[in-house]
Amino acid sequence: MRELTRTRELARFRDFTSPDARGEFPTSNFLQELVAIITTQLTDRSYVVTPADPLTAKDDGVVAAIDIASVVIHWPDITHVSYQSQSVTGLDFSTKYALYFEDADREGGLPSVFITKDATEVLEVGGRIFLGVITTPADGGGDVTVSDVVAGGGMGRESLPRV
Repeated sequence: MRELTRTRELARFRDFTSPDARGEFPTSNFLQELVAIITTQLTDRSYVVTPADPLTAKDDGVVAAIDIASVVIHWPDITHVSYQSQSVTGLDFSTKYALYFEDADREGGLPSVFITKDATEVLEVGGRIFLGVITTPADGGGDVTVSDVVAGGGMGRESLPRV
């Protein structure tokens, strides 16, 4: 009986409206929905990018450019999704950029790359894959092969954007 009372207390304390309106959470629907939500959040936000530092910034003549190496992403539920290399051109010199692409279905291939000066944009929508933060070289400068923040994401990893 104490467990039932505790469940009701927690339901009131957190202002939950339980499915049966009595403070009890039936195991059939509630637990299935809870597991689905947690699983979606973990698989969407937690992944490892190989190589961890796929970005190279370079002086491309009149403008800067960033090359993105081919990468493989490993999620908890899908172990190997490949993405092709590509480049982003027409960038400003001596500027810090965060790069990501969107692939909510996690199909791989050659998705569109998005680039921003505000790395928090990466976290605004699920399905975004964080590629890293890198500062382009000064005009006439050499290639930058070490990112400011490396690729990857989720669940407190060091690689989350810190710009």
